[in-house]
Amino acid sequence: CCETEEQKAGMVLSKFPVVTMDKLKYSLKPQLTTGRAVPAVNKVISPVSGREALFYRVIVEEQEESRDADGNTTTYWVTRFEETVQLDFFLCDPSKGNQFIYIPASIAPVKEFGIYAGSSGPSIQSFFSGSYTPSIDALLSRHGFRGTRGLRFTEHVIGLYDQIVLLSIVKTSDATGVLTYYSEPIPENCLNDDYFKENNWSDWEVRSWHDLFKFSSMIVTNNPNTFQGQVVPPFSSPPPY
Repeated sequence: CCETEEQKAGMVLSKFPVVTMDKLKYSLKPQLTTGRAVPAVNKVISPVSGREALFYRVIVEEQEESRDADGNTTTYWVTRFEETVQLDFFLCDPSKGNQFIYIPASIAPVKEFGIYAGSSGPSIQSFFSGSYTPSIDALLSRHGFRGTRGLRFTEHVIGLYDQIVLLSIVKTSDATGVLTYYSEPIPENCLNDDYFKENNWSDWEVRSWHDLFKFSSMIVTNNPNTFQGQVVPPFSSPPPY
């Protein structure tokens, strides 16, 4: 009952073996693959960490305090707003030739769990009024918010050329004469009880599946704990976009 959405995603991702880019095939069942995230058109700069990114989600909280009848003070955080930006991108593996998958993240439902580089979670930074960086000042202005107390910013980022894993329905197209792959959201009913039983899913894993995909979606994360030991080498020279 107490797992976060990210923890549920971790449980579900662990039930699928990673399929390398050269082994992908058309399927109506979910496939988990890994590669480097390459922009389809452009990139953004995340407002807190300043990373070149294809996705970010920032949660802004303000510090509040309350006083009980005995005069004891308790401080706590209250969420004021969130901002999410996600762009279309390609998934590529430079060690597997020119194969790529197109992920239409700007228009398709995607659950993206971005972590801070070198950590196992998001970037969390605190600032006090008057000490904001220009990018954070712009973020607050976009939402018409000016905190008078301390603010806490939790930022999830998937950066340019990060290694990521993608769980999606993979389909193919040769409309241009070249075989290409593209991802589609996963419908909840693409797996049934027989599948779960045959593949030894626990009750919690099945519940997590239904919670995550009651509305069709894909899952993307750059958390190394989900790579299952697969390492995708960086580009010797980043592809153009």
